[in-house]
Amino acid sequence: MTPVVIEPRYGQKATVVIGLQGRRASTWGRPLLDAVVEADAVYVVPVVVQPEAQEPYLAAARLARSGDRIEQIYDDTDKAITHSETWDNPNLTGLREIEVDGEGNVYVLNVHRLNNSTMLWKYGPTGKVLCRKELEALGVVDPMGLCVSHSSGGLVYLARGLSDPNYLEATRVYGLSPTNLAVEREVRIVGLQHVTGIAEQGQTGILWIVGYSLDWIPERLDPMDLPKYSPCIAAVMPGDVEVASPTGMEGGIVLPMSIIWTGQ
Repeated sequence: MTPVVIEPRYGQKATVVIGLQGRRASTWGRPLLDAVVEADAVYVVPVVVQPEAQEPYLAAARLARSGDRIEQIYDDTDKAITHSETWDNPNLTGLREIEVDGEGNVYVLNVHRLNNSTMLWKYGPTGKVLCRKELEALGVVDPMGLCVSHSSGGLVYLARGLSDPNYLEATRVYGLSPTNLAVEREVRIVGLQHVTGIAEQGQTGILWIVGYSLDWIPERLDPMDLPKYSPCIAAVMPGDVEVASPTGMEGGIVLPMSIIWTGQ
Protein backbone atom coordinates (compact mmCIF):
# COMPACT_ATOMS: atom_id res chain seq x y z
CA MET A 1 0.00 0.00 0.00
CA THR A 2 1.58 3.30 -1.09
CA PRO A 3 -0.97 6.14 -0.81
CA VAL A 4 -0.10 9.81 -1.32
CA VAL A 5 -0.75 12.20 1.58
CA ILE A 6 0.38 15.59 2.90
CA GLU A 7 3.02 14.64 5.44
CA PRO A 8 3.46 16.59 8.72
CA ARG A 9 7.21 17.18 8.95
CA TYR A 10 7.66 19.35 5.82
CA GLY A 11 4.05 19.86 4.71
CA GLN A 12 4.73 18.26 1.33
CA LYS A 13 3.01 15.61 -0.74
CA ALA A 14 4.47 12.26 0.22
CA THR A 15 4.22 8.61 -0.67
CA VAL A 16 3.70 6.36 2.35
CA VAL A 17 4.91 2.78 2.17
CA ILE A 18 3.19 0.40 4.60
CA GLY A 19 4.95 -2.90 5.12
CA LEU A 20 7.25 -4.57 2.63
CA GLN A 21 6.52 -4.06 -1.07
CA GLY A 22 7.77 -5.97 -4.10
CA ARG A 23 9.59 -9.27 -3.83
CA ARG A 24 13.07 -10.76 -3.60
CA ALA A 25 15.81 -8.34 -4.76
CA SER A 26 13.19 -5.68 -5.60
CA THR A 27 11.76 -5.47 -2.08
CA TRP A 28 11.42 -2.05 -0.45
CA GLY A 29 9.79 -0.55 2.65
CA ARG A 30 9.97 -1.73 6.27
CA PRO A 31 8.19 -4.63 7.99
CA LEU A 32 5.44 -3.63 10.41
CA LEU A 33 6.58 -4.29 13.98
CA ASP A 34 3.39 -3.49 15.87
CA ALA A 35 -0.29 -2.79 15.27
CA VAL A 36 -3.40 -1.91 17.27
CA VAL A 37 -6.81 -2.80 15.82
CA GLU A 38 -9.72 -0.63 16.98
CA ALA A 39 -13.39 -0.65 15.93
CA ASP A 40 -12.91 1.96 13.21
CA ALA A 41 -9.15 2.21 12.66
CA VAL A 42 -5.85 0.34 12.62
CA TYR A 43 -2.69 1.89 14.10
CA VAL A 44 0.66 0.67 12.74
CA VAL A 45 4.39 1.29 13.18
CA PRO A 46 6.65 1.89 11.36
CA VAL A 47 5.68 3.29 7.98
CA VAL A 48 8.07 4.92 5.50
CA VAL A 49 7.16 8.49 4.55
CA GLN A 50 8.77 9.74 1.31
CA PRO A 51 8.24 13.51 0.78
CA GLU A 52 8.62 14.82 -2.76
CA ALA A 53 11.70 16.94 -2.06
CA GLN A 54 13.15 15.60 1.22
CA GLU A 55 14.76 12.48 2.59
CA PRO A 56 12.38 9.71 3.69
CA TYR A 57 11.68 9.14 7.36
CA LEU A 58 9.85 6.66 9.58
CA ALA A 59 6.62 7.41 11.42
CA ALA A 60 3.50 5.76 12.84
CA ALA A 61 0.13 5.91 11.13
CA ARG A 62 -3.59 5.47 11.66
CA LEU A 63 -5.37 3.71 8.80
CA ALA A 64 -9.06 3.49 8.08
CA ARG A 65 -10.35 0.05 9.11
CA SER A 66 -11.03 -0.69 5.44
CA GLY A 67 -7.32 -0.08 4.78
CA ASP A 68 -7.98 2.16 1.78
CA ARG A 69 -6.66 5.44 3.22
CA ILE A 70 -4.32 6.95 5.81
CA GLU A 71 -6.16 9.07 8.36
CA GLN A 72 -3.21 10.36 10.39
CA ILE A 73 0.59 10.25 10.45
CA TYR A 74 2.24 10.49 13.86
CA ASP A 75 5.62 12.22 13.71
CA ASP A 76 7.49 14.62 15.98
CA THR A 77 7.95 17.72 13.81
CA ASP A 78 9.96 19.64 16.42
CA LYS A 79 13.29 20.49 14.76
CA ALA A 80 14.91 20.37 18.20
CA ILE A 81 14.41 16.61 17.84
CA THR A 82 14.64 15.93 14.11
CA HIS A 83 17.55 18.35 13.53
CA SER A 84 18.86 18.77 17.04
CA GLU A 85 22.01 20.54 18.17
CA THR A 86 21.48 19.88 21.88
CA TRP A 87 20.20 16.26 21.54
CA ASP A 88 23.05 15.24 19.22
CA ASN A 89 20.74 14.15 16.40
CA PRO A 90 18.69 11.33 17.94
CA ASN A 91 18.26 8.26 15.76
CA LEU A 92 14.52 7.87 15.20
CA THR A 93 14.71 4.75 13.04
CA GLY A 94 13.98 2.47 16.00
CA LEU A 95 10.19 2.90 16.06
CA ARG A 96 8.85 -0.46 17.21
CA GLU A 97 5.75 -0.30 19.44
CA ILE A 98 2.43 1.55 19.44
CA GLU A 99 -0.53 1.70 21.84
CA VAL A 100 -3.80 3.67 22.03
CA ASP A 101 -5.69 4.77 25.15
CA GLY A 102 -9.43 5.12 25.65
CA GLU A 103 -9.40 8.77 24.54
CA GLY A 104 -7.70 8.09 21.23
CA ASN A 105 -4.26 9.28 22.34
CA VAL A 106 -1.42 7.36 20.70
CA TYR A 107 1.82 6.22 22.38
CA VAL A 108 4.82 5.44 20.16
CA LEU A 109 8.11 3.92 21.34
CA ASN A 110 11.49 4.40 19.65
CA VAL A 111 14.47 2.38 20.88
CA HIS A 112 18.05 3.10 19.84
CA ARG A 113 21.05 3.06 22.14
CA LEU A 114 22.91 6.08 20.72
CA ASN A 115 22.37 9.83 21.09
CA ASN A 116 19.47 9.95 23.58
CA SER A 117 17.34 8.07 21.07
CA THR A 118 15.20 5.87 23.34
CA MET A 119 12.00 7.92 23.42
CA LEU A 120 8.32 7.58 24.18
CA TRP A 121 5.78 9.97 22.66
CA LYS A 122 2.17 10.66 23.53
CA TYR A 123 0.23 12.06 20.57
CA GLY A 124 -3.27 13.45 20.61
CA PRO A 125 -5.85 12.04 18.15
CA THR A 126 -4.98 14.82 15.66
CA GLY A 127 -1.26 13.94 15.70
CA LYS A 128 -0.15 16.76 18.02
CA VAL A 129 2.72 15.84 20.36
CA LEU A 130 1.30 16.05 23.89
CA CYS A 131 4.38 14.74 25.67
CA ARG A 132 7.81 13.32 24.90
CA LYS A 133 10.22 11.55 27.25
CA GLU A 134 13.79 10.29 26.80
CA LEU A 135 13.60 7.02 28.74
CA GLU A 136 17.21 6.07 29.46
CA ALA A 137 17.51 9.19 31.62
CA LEU A 138 14.80 7.57 33.77
CA GLY A 139 16.72 4.30 33.99
CA VAL A 140 14.38 2.53 31.53
CA VAL A 141 17.01 0.90 29.30
CA ASP A 142 16.05 -0.98 26.11
CA PRO A 143 12.33 -0.73 26.95
CA MET A 144 9.78 -3.19 25.57
CA GLY A 145 6.28 -4.50 26.21
CA LEU A 146 4.50 -1.12 25.89
CA CYS A 147 1.06 -1.38 27.52
CA VAL A 148 -1.43 1.42 28.20
CA SER A 149 -3.69 0.77 31.17
CA HIS A 150 -7.43 1.40 30.77
CA SER A 151 -8.18 1.18 34.48
CA SER A 152 -9.02 4.21 36.60
CA GLY A 153 -5.88 6.29 37.02
CA GLY A 154 -4.09 3.81 34.80
CA LEU A 155 -0.42 4.11 33.90
CA VAL A 156 1.68 3.47 30.80
CA TYR A 157 3.79 0.35 31.37
CA LEU A 158 7.19 -0.63 29.99
CA ALA A 159 9.68 -3.32 30.94
CA ARG A 160 13.43 -2.89 31.14
CA GLY A 161 15.00 -5.02 28.41
CA LEU A 162 18.64 -4.81 29.46
CA SER A 163 19.68 -6.98 32.39
CA ASP A 164 20.34 -5.12 35.62
CA PRO A 165 23.77 -6.28 36.91
CA ASN A 166 22.53 -5.77 40.48
CA TYR A 167 19.48 -8.02 39.97
CA LEU A 168 20.43 -10.74 37.47
CA GLU A 169 17.54 -12.98 38.57
CA ALA A 170 14.90 -10.29 38.11
CA THR A 171 13.53 -7.70 35.78
CA ARG A 172 11.82 -4.36 36.31
CA VAL A 173 8.52 -3.03 35.03
CA TYR A 174 7.86 0.71 35.14
CA GLY A 175 4.53 2.52 35.28
CA LEU A 176 4.66 6.01 33.74
CA SER A 177 2.22 8.83 34.27
CA PRO A 178 -0.02 9.30 31.20
CA THR A 179 0.16 13.06 31.81
CA ASN A 180 3.91 13.70 31.76
CA LEU A 181 5.44 10.18 31.29
CA ALA A 182 7.29 10.42 34.62
CA VAL A 183 7.94 7.16 36.50
CA GLU A 184 5.23 6.65 39.15
CA ARG A 185 5.53 2.92 39.79
CA GLU A 186 8.34 0.38 39.70
CA VAL A 187 7.84 -3.37 40.12
CA ARG A 188 10.71 -5.85 40.45
CA ILE A 189 9.75 -9.34 39.27
CA VAL A 190 12.08 -11.91 40.80
CA GLY A 191 12.45 -15.09 38.75
CA LEU A 192 11.55 -13.54 35.40
CA GLN A 193 14.67 -12.23 33.69
CA HIS A 194 13.39 -10.98 30.34
CA VAL A 195 9.93 -9.60 29.53
CA THR A 196 8.51 -10.03 26.01
CA GLY A 197 4.93 -8.82 26.48
CA ILE A 198 2.55 -7.05 28.89
CA ALA A 199 -1.27 -6.97 28.88
CA GLU A 200 -3.86 -5.58 31.28
CA GLN A 201 -6.80 -7.68 32.45
CA GLY A 202 -9.79 -5.57 31.47
CA GLN A 203 -10.11 -2.55 33.76
CA THR A 204 -8.99 -4.37 36.91
CA GLY A 205 -5.47 -2.95 36.87
CA ILE A 206 -4.02 -6.50 36.98
CA LEU A 207 -1.04 -6.88 34.66
CA TRP A 208 -0.17 -10.17 32.95
CA ILE A 209 3.47 -10.34 31.95
CA VAL A 210 5.14 -13.02 29.84
CA GLY A 211 8.81 -13.66 29.16
CA TYR A 212 11.53 -16.12 29.97
CA SER A 213 14.43 -16.85 32.31
CA LEU A 214 17.74 -18.47 31.43
CA ASP A 215 18.33 -21.77 33.19
CA TRP A 216 22.07 -21.26 32.85
CA ILE A 217 24.39 -19.39 30.51
CA PRO A 218 26.73 -21.80 28.66
CA GLU A 219 30.34 -20.89 28.06
CA ARG A 220 29.96 -21.81 24.39
CA LEU A 221 26.76 -22.13 22.42
CA ASP A 222 26.07 -25.41 20.69
CA PRO A 223 23.56 -25.03 17.82
CA MET A 224 22.45 -28.63 18.37
CA ASP A 225 21.54 -28.08 22.02
CA LEU A 226 17.96 -27.50 23.16
CA PRO A 227 17.14 -24.00 24.48
CA LYS A 228 18.44 -23.30 27.95
CA TYR A 229 15.58 -21.05 29.06
CA SER A 230 12.16 -21.42 30.66
CA PRO A 231 8.99 -19.53 29.62
CA CYS A 232 7.24 -17.69 32.46
CA ILE A 233 4.07 -15.75 33.16
CA ALA A 234 3.44 -13.39 36.08
CA ALA A 235 0.35 -11.61 37.39
CA VAL A 236 1.05 -8.23 38.98
CA MET A 237 -1.73 -6.88 41.20
CA PRO A 238 -2.36 -3.12 41.46
CA GLY A 239 -0.63 -2.82 44.85
CA ASP A 240 2.29 -5.17 44.21
CA VAL A 241 5.85 -3.86 44.30
CA GLU A 242 7.54 -7.24 43.90
CA VAL A 243 6.46 -10.58 42.46
CA ALA A 244 8.56 -13.35 43.97
CA SER A 245 7.81 -16.38 41.78
CA PRO A 246 6.31 -16.21 38.30
CA THR A 247 4.56 -19.35 37.09
CA GLY A 248 6.09 -21.64 34.50
CA MET A 249 4.07 -22.08 31.31
CA GLU A 250 2.68 -25.45 30.25
CA GLY A 251 1.25 -26.74 26.99
CA GLY A 252 4.34 -26.83 24.82
CA ILE A 253 4.96 -23.06 24.83
CA VAL A 254 8.66 -22.53 24.21
CA LEU A 255 9.20 -18.78 23.86
CA PRO A 256 6.19 -16.49 24.46
CA MET A 257 6.61 -13.28 22.44
CA SER A 258 3.41 -11.39 23.25
CA ILE A 259 0.20 -11.52 25.31
CA ILE A 260 -3.28 -10.06 24.87
CA TRP A 261 -6.31 -10.05 27.17
CA THR A 262 -9.52 -10.97 25.32
CA GLY A 263 -11.96 -11.15 28.25
CA GLN A 264 -14.08 -8.45 29.85
